[in-house]
Amino acid sequence: MKINKLLVILSLGVITVSSSISSGFASSYSKVVKKQAIGSGSQTIYVLNLEDYIYEQDIEEGYDAPDLVVQFEEYAKSKGYTNAKVVYETTDTNETMYNELLTGKNSYDVMCTSDYMIQKMANENLLEPLDRSLIPNYTKYVSDDIGERLDNIELHIDNETKYVKDYSIGYMWGTLGLLFNPNFKTFVKRNIAHDEVIEDMRQWSTLWDDKYKRTISIKDSVRDTYATGLLYTYDEELKTLRESWLKGKISDEQYNAQLNAIFNRCDNENIAEIKNSLNLLKKNIFGLEVDSGKQDIVTGKIGINLAWSGDAVYSMNQAEDATQVGTNIQELWYALPETGANIWFDGWIMPKNKARSQAQYELVHLFLDFISHPDNAAQNMDYIGYTSFIGGDSVLDLVRKWYDKRVTVDEETGESTFNKTLFDDSWEKVDLSYFFNGTLDKYSIADGDAIFYSDCYLPLKDQTGNISAGRQFFCQYPDENTIKRCAVMEDYKEQNSAILRMWEDFKSDPLPLWALILFIVEIVLIVSALAFYLISKKMKKVLRNKRKETYKH
Repeated sequence: MKINKLLVILSLGVITVSSSISSGFASSYSKVVKKQAIGSGSQTIYVLNLEDYIYEQDIEEGYDAPDLVVQFEEYAKSKGYTNAKVVYETTDTNETMYNELLTGKNSYDVMCTSDYMIQKMANENLLEPLDRSLIPNYTKYVSDDIGERLDNIELHIDNETKYVKDYSIGYMWGTLGLLFNPNFKTFVKRNIAHDEVIEDMRQWSTLWDDKYKRTISIKDSVRDTYATGLLYTYDEELKTLRESWLKGKISDEQYNAQLNAIFNRCDNENIAEIKNSLNLLKKNIFGLEVDSGKQDIVTGKIGINLAWSGDAVYSMNQAEDATQVGTNIQELWYALPETGANIWFDGWIMPKNKARSQAQYELVHLFLDFISHPDNAAQNMDYIGYTSFIGGDSVLDLVRKWYDKRVTVDEETGESTFNKTLFDDSWEKVDLSYFFNGTLDKYSIADGDAIFYSDCYLPLKDQTGNISAGRQFFCQYPDENTIKRCAVMEDYKEQNSAILRMWEDFKSDPLPLWALILFIVEIVLIVSALAFYLISKKMKKVLRNKRKETYKH
């Protein structure tokens, strides 16, 4: 995945943890973690994660506490692992991670990867089961509503049905939707009104609409763009399914099961139909992007971006930050079209390794338990900007600081104060009981502690009251009904190669004439700018020499 730190503006108060954090954690953790017998052998564990996907010290940005892996090492030593050490490495994609595991190039004790890759690795018998009794913090603090979506994904190992919960715990989650600027300059020139843009984003078919031509960027990612093509191709079927759900003809569980079945179609006929849809889309877009879309929409190159929710929040905050964009402040929105969208999960796994010692096995579980504590989950969320599987008091406090209008922050000290009695009719009531239920210690769902009042949820609702678009808060925590109409993208198994062939064909097709012209113009501009720079530099040198000669006389 696709990770970037949120701008500091995202957090009205950065969570900081003192360097003596390990001793503080030791007392709280001892309540939930039984003292384990220290295993023999190496106490070094090898961790592989995606880039920028864990808390790291960054004093200039206000992150004063040591790296989270350093905090864990100190915590592990306090639990009796006197030689505990973490070798922490990162990689760029899930596929690179899989190849390293498959080839045996490197051996790791714990990895973080995405839902479909967890399925692939487990189905290929590459993973060791986790013992959740050794990860009590996860059991206690995971959001049941989100955790169960990952847990209940089926696996088929050695002709036996198992589940992801046997091999993984959740880390971060989010959605794939449409990030857009309702006031984009090209939309204004084409007389597309602000409200009309927002209304159009209810549908995936908008990406194929000529009136938005050359204002859209989509992911240079086979799975994400394939899913987008699928949602367009089976739009009518998905609308019929949704109507049945809204009218109460099918239950929530039936709706989500049927939605997931459609969302994961990948036989040869499906692939051919979706390829035709994507070829039509290709004629309408500005281009493909890997990670630049979230910046391009801020700088005004594009008006619509197929985006991951965490990147969408990043872009929204940057677009509203005068220190980043000057006077060019924009209000961006994020949509999850009504017929369905993708909900994705990243989780931790333990690859098989015959050389793993008992101590390493124990430390893997201790590490997973450590990062599943709300204090550490909040650190990760604040640094990464994505949404944790973990609830709990510390995460709730962080979300309040980000989004609840009843929190005030002292500009000098940075300390925040929450006043539950504050109220304004203009604030939007956001109930996240579905997420925090069963995870709180000092707070209570019954007392309304999971209710927020915000001005950056601002949902667009249809006639049934279901939300399809909103702002930052909606990006990170969609409402419960929106979660129900989001599907999990599964591993395509034996059809992976067929989809990859389709993707290669799609990308190798000649660019449309306008794109070639645009590319040539950009090259000419770059060359011209370089030439101007070199000539200017040379002229400045000539002028400096002339001035020197003048001063001599």
